[in-house]
Amino acid sequence: MSPSNKNALVERAACYLKTGKNDLALADAEESLKENKEFTKGLYQKAEALYAMGEFELALVFYHRGKKLRSDVKEFQLGINKAQEAIDNCVGGTYIEILFL
Repeated sequence: MSPSNKNALVERAACYLKTGKNDLALADAEESLKENKEFTKGLYQKAEALYAMGEFELALVFYHRGKKLRSDVKEFQLGINKAQEAIDNCVGGTYIEILFL
């Protein structure tokens, strides 16, 4: 009913993720961030959508942005951990080690 309500967009993004509509989830998350790039709920949903799409490095960036703004929200650290693990699994070593090779 309120297509520009950022909280409604975030909730719909979460629903889209649960039904495998990752591209729609990402679109809603991005829309929720249009007026405020530091809207942490939107950052989290964007990171979750990117992670679901296999964009682990980009997801990691948004998890870190969220954690920087709200270090008290444990979901950001959990997201960082899972994105880092996914990256490590993809490259066959720790991502940090690969960066310094």
